[in-house]
Amino acid sequence: MACQMATWALFLREIKRFYRDRSRIVGTLMAPLALFGFIAGGFAGVTIGGVTFSRYLLPGTLALSVMMTAIFSTISIIDDRKAGFLQGVLVAPISRAALIAAKVCAGAALSLMQAALVLLPLSLYEGGIDIAALPLLFVALAVTGAALTALGFALAWFSDSTQGYHAMMNGLLMPMWALSGSLFPADGATPVLATIVRLNPLTPFVALLRDASSLGAWLAPLAWTAAFFALALLSTRRSARAVAA
Repeated sequence: MACQMATWALFLREIKRFYRDRSRIVGTLMAPLALFGFIAGGFAGVTIGGVTFSRYLLPGTLALSVMMTAIFSTISIIDDRKAGFLQGVLVAPISRAALIAAKVCAGAALSLMQAALVLLPLSLYEGGIDIAALPLLFVALAVTGAALTALGFALAWFSDSTQGYHAMMNGLLMPMWALSGSLFPADGATPVLATIVRLNPLTPFVALLRDASSLGAWLAPLAWTAAFFALALLSTRRSARAVAA
């Protein structure tokens, strides 16, 4: 019971912390919308697989929104470490899995809410979206948010500064997004890029957002989500002294 209450308290802390910071809300909303507008406008008239480029770009834009929310959600680990809050949580009588679960669930919830806000204006673009597909799409967004939050947790745990975390974000997460099928499909790309896209862990999540109604599309994302959670749990084996600022 104590562990569940602690997990719930940490979850609520993350939610309140995010929505009290208006700059984070604006940043995570404006960046995907601006990128969609610039790229979709620049490639107006281009079609991929029989659909307009803007329609093709939509799932990738949602994935970017989820990824940015996960990044901002997990970067707080570094701030908590410097403030001493993380050390206090580590010595509390709760499991580290509960700490990760609180972060992952909060990241999934925030990602879903932020993506829904991004989806609202984009749904008016080129005739809107299929309303019947929204429930499965929202579940897919939550799964993607949970996976990326778990991955961000592992990266933030080993980062000594916010600058280092941002460097990893720019050097790892943004290329992962760009080479996930969000901007171009693997078919038609050079052999090297096509191989990278197919091996990219984020590619199955973009494919899931593209077609959440396919049962087979869920297998790889769920497997990667479990793998990222295990990676986050493994990263917490680093001692409390090691994570001290």
